[in-house]
Amino acid sequence: QALERAGGDYYPKLLCAVPYSPVVGPRLLVGADAGADARRAALLAGLRELMQSAQLSSTHLLFLDADDLAACARDDAHWLARSDVQFHWSNRGWHTFEDFLAALKHKKRKNIRAERAQVVASSLRIEWREGASLDASEWHAVH
Repeated sequence: QALERAGGDYYPKLLCAVPYSPVVGPRLLVGADAGADARRAALLAGLRELMQSAQLSSTHLLFLDADDLAACARDDAHWLARSDVQFHWSNRGWHTFEDFLAALKHKKRKNIRAERAQVVASSLRIEWREGASLDASEWHAVH
């Protein structure tokens, strides 16, 4: 909204990411051999050129691994790193969800059970589907 108030357009933009996956990983797929850094630099230059020639507002590279971040830091375009917070859950040896709950204080246990009961009462249904099994209307709903 700030960009629009300043007279700019946020869209269209160039995006490099893995759909639906806020997970750190390589995005500039260049291999791991001795020429990888040069290929990363070439890809970044190509992204800048594409952004400019297509008159896009910006380029966003999401959840980069350390090698891709380092390449952006070395690049002359002065890429901006976004700082964000993610919460990661780690299993500390629990074998069941009840084991996990037992490690919590009573109030947290009670709150989690109440939240889960609300989800069950909502009749929410989750299905795991492969892309090939989706029809056109389902693909439209996904995107």
